[in-house]
Amino acid sequence: MCQNQYNKVENDKEILLEQFEEKEHKEQRINTLQREEDLLKEKQFEEQRTQAARLEVMMIQLTKVIGEHMQSARAEIQHLAREVSSIKEEQSKAIELRNRKMDIAEKPKEDRKSKASEAGDNPTKETIEEEDSAGKEPTAHKGSQPTPPPVYPK
Repeated sequence: MCQNQYNKVENDKEILLEQFEEKEHKEQRINTLQREEDLLKEKQFEEQRTQAARLEVMMIQLTKVIGEHMQSARAEIQHLAREVSSIKEEQSKAIELRNRKMDIAEKPKEDRKSKASEAGDNPTKETIEEEDSAGKEPTAHKGSQPTPPPVYPK
């Protein structure tokens, strides 16, 4: 009987030892998996940090490029505004010059009409029609302001 008990105790001891070793192995495996998971999380965190830094650099570059583009666009708008102003000024001068020429050209015609009526000569119908059509050209007056440019909605 003692031998049986001894064998049973030995058997139980082996079973417990195997269970202990199995438990130890499981704990080691769990620890290994936990370390791998921690390393993976750390790696992902570093990747996110790197990506955030890249995005920040890209945002800074984009902001800089947009600022430069806006500055260039403003300069172009100012240049075009000066050009439009210059063209309008030239246009006003041209209209004014044309009006002066028309005034000078109309005075001799009026003088001829008055001389012709004094002399009793009647101008022909063609001459009257030519003078009427010449007088119908649009003219700008000296005091008139140039029309403002159209405003387009944004």
